[in-house]
Amino acid sequence: RGSARCGACRPEMSGKGGRLLSRRSPAKSSPRCRCRAFCVLEQRESGLAVVVQHQATKSAQVASLTKLTCALTAVRAGVLLPGLLDEDLQVSVEAASVIGTSAKLRAGDVLPVREALFGLLLPSGNDAAMALAQHIGARLRDARIGAERFNDELFNDGAQ
Repeated sequence: RGSARCGACRPEMSGKGGRLLSRRSPAKSSPRCRCRAFCVLEQRESGLAVVVQHQATKSAQVASLTKLTCALTAVRAGVLLPGLLDEDLQVSVEAASVIGTSAKLRAGDVLPVREALFGLLLPSGNDAAMALAQHIGARLRDARIGAERFNDELFNDGAQ
């Protein structure tokens, strides 16, 4: 509840009612950070560096390994399907109706895959996870990329 700003509380990523906004439509004021703890890292030539943190060493439960795996899968699919992260996906009725934590997506919403990743990771949105899984699964099927090849790409490169 400090005044530091983390990625989850950036004004350009949340709007009225907590609804996700595009980076192209920035809000007028900067809200205070509501996160209990956060750490933002940046890749530099010397390695990873902490850009900003708030109680980053405090022990906390992991919200959802499944959602983190979903995010990793989406990013790795972007390696196999160049341009995937910039594609638009349409939120289905099924995705918008998923119970639990939400990015407040509505059926029929259209947003870039990259923005859906923010909806998955920042508010831990189950709706964004479902929308990503539906879109990326369909794209991998269309590209005829089988599970074996995808898993090889995902885990062999990711393990290094």
